[in-house]
Amino acid sequence: MRKLTLLVLTLVMGLVLVACGSTPQEKFTKSVEKTSEPADQSTSTIGIKIDELPATLKADQSTAMLEGLSVKMTVANDQKAQKSAATIAVKTAGLVNLDATVDLLIDSKAEKVYFPLSDLYDDKGNLTTLLDQLTSGMFSQIKKDNPDLATKYVELSEVAKDLSDGEAKKEATNTKEVEKATKDLSKKSDKNSNRLFQ
Repeated sequence: MRKLTLLVLTLVMGLVLVACGSTPQEKFTKSVEKTSEPADQSTSTIGIKIDELPATLKADQSTAMLEGLSVKMTVANDQKAQKSAATIAVKTAGLVNLDATVDLLIDSKAEKVYFPLSDLYDDKGNLTTLLDQLTSGMFSQIKKDNPDLATKYVELSEVAKDLSDGEAKKEATNTKEVEKATKDLSKKSDKNSNRLFQ
């Protein structure tokens, strides 16, 4: 009698538990709903590489610089904090040999973009060599005289704003020249793009 009672109780409890649990269809629906919700944190990577240019483009020096170009960008995003970190790696093997990695920290809420100066102090790539060529060695001297700058960040949106304000004043006086230069640049860009995709 006890065994029969125990068996009946076990069956009843089993039926209650089955009735309370989710069906496979409900479990599937819930899992799909969870995956469709945007993640609070995400990381994505995108890249482009140009192995070889057509012979017609190699003849033009401005487009020949693109040969061997490799650009890879990784962005880590925190939706809740409204902050992102981007790493951009650029390599070229054309007329200009560049191997550099640049990091950017973005605060979407404050609408600010920060650049760590440590990227300029890092000698893994050849960025220092290129900057020295452009500044006649002055860049290495600045690094040597100011080693503490390696721990600092530059707020790029303010720098861009300052530069654009100054540019805007200049452009106001030379609007016709700017319009002509823009049209010429647009024509050249279209021509190069058409040749690249033919």
